[in-house]
Amino acid sequence: MLKLLLTLLLLFSLVPTGWAQEITGEGVGPTKDQAKKEALADLSQNISVEVKSVQTQLSELMGQDFRQGATSLIQVESRLPLLGAESFVVEDVDYYSALARLSAQEVKPLYRNQLKEIEREIQQATKQLAAAEKNVEREALLQVILEKLGDFKRHQTVLLVLGDTDLPKLQITETELKAQLRQIQNVPDSLEQAARILTRDMQDRRSIYVYPFRTGGSQEVTPFAAALRGRLQEQLSTVRQPDQARLWLYGSYLITEQGLELSAHLAQSNNHRIEQSRSLFLPKASYQGLKAKPSQISFEEQLRNNPDLWRKRDFRVSVRSNKGHQDLMFKEGEIFEIYVKLNKPGYFYIVGHTFAGEEPFSYLLELAEEASVPRRFVQFVNADDVNRWISLGEFEIYPPLGLEHLQVIASKEDLVERLPKYQFDEESEFYLVGKDPKDGLVKTRAAKRPKKKKPQNYSAEAVLTYTSLAQ
Repeated sequence: MLKLLLTLLLLFSLVPTGWAQEITGEGVGPTKDQAKKEALADLSQNISVEVKSVQTQLSELMGQDFRQGATSLIQVESRLPLLGAESFVVEDVDYYSALARLSAQEVKPLYRNQLKEIEREIQQATKQLAAAEKNVEREALLQVILEKLGDFKRHQTVLLVLGDTDLPKLQITETELKAQLRQIQNVPDSLEQAARILTRDMQDRRSIYVYPFRTGGSQEVTPFAAALRGRLQEQLSTVRQPDQARLWLYGSYLITEQGLELSAHLAQSNNHRIEQSRSLFLPKASYQGLKAKPSQISFEEQLRNNPDLWRKRDFRVSVRSNKGHQDLMFKEGEIFEIYVKLNKPGYFYIVGHTFAGEEPFSYLLELAEEASVPRRFVQFVNADDVNRWISLGEFEIYPPLGLEHLQVIASKEDLVERLPKYQFDEESEFYLVGKDPKDGLVKTRAAKRPKKKKPQNYSAEAVLTYTSLAQ
């Protein structure tokens, strides 16, 4: 396994600092197609890491409209378009290893040409909008322009991450377009009507996975988002797992004093190409009684705000469930599986930060209950399991229900002596790191090697967030 990976890494390498000149993804599978699929998924995830690491620069380059729309853009960073991605597969006895890459030098022209084409389409639709007399025509054209504008930003983001800062900029803004749209749209009076409007012209499509909508960059699935997802599923032909889907329906909403501004996107699951987009304003009366604001947005920001780790490209850890790694919602009694992947041999442990129930707390997740404390909290990934998704087993959702964050901490060195301080709680039967998740997070990131050895922070970090709800 290690020999194969070294062979692939000789072919594709990363630039260690600054704007990325090349972004790669690695994958392992029983077939060539599965290995390539895993590598492309890893590539997509690594692009999102790059987006986070240069978010400030992106905001400066793309201006005020980007800053206003940064929430909706950044939340779909792992669904950015992949143009010209190359892959290389090596076969071993019983599996395949693959590397996928985006080379700045090779794909910049592709993204630039696509930006020019999108800009041309926006200009054409804008001219038609100026000439349109009926509101039904104006609404349709505004939806098209908003879709194209979102697509422009997504391609622009990838190109900026690849180091191209001299890009065309559009005169029209998302804020202006949505203001015009709101003036002429029929305002829905219920979630059912909103779902019908958002899924217009999508009912004949098959194999769609519907993600819960998000707001403010939060991974929490609010009661509003859960209810809206249910209404959207009623309108569409859906599948139960994201990896079974040909199409993804995802979106975001912005909370205003008057209500919610919704944006929905229907995209191909393989290359993230958006096929349809819809925007809609939802007044407060139409979702009365459903909480739309995330409860722990400040903690989520703190949990994910670790840019030094985002920039560490040589050693990475990933975490996902059997239903993906983002926008996760589970019902009481549901069984789900957790997977962890390292791109090099190393160790990892997991700290859970739970807001389920009345008293939040942080705890160490037991990975090997038969082992002695503290070894039961740390797991090693050897060379043969590099870039393979390692199952941590099945977990059942049961009360108390609410928001849960699983923070995976990985290192090339043994982590047993670098665990945060913990204490066994007989009542909950958890090894508690702290009764306040904010304190638990501080303790986790403050964990160091013993003084007799050279201090060194852990090498990689990943977070899996999910919301559990009653049936």
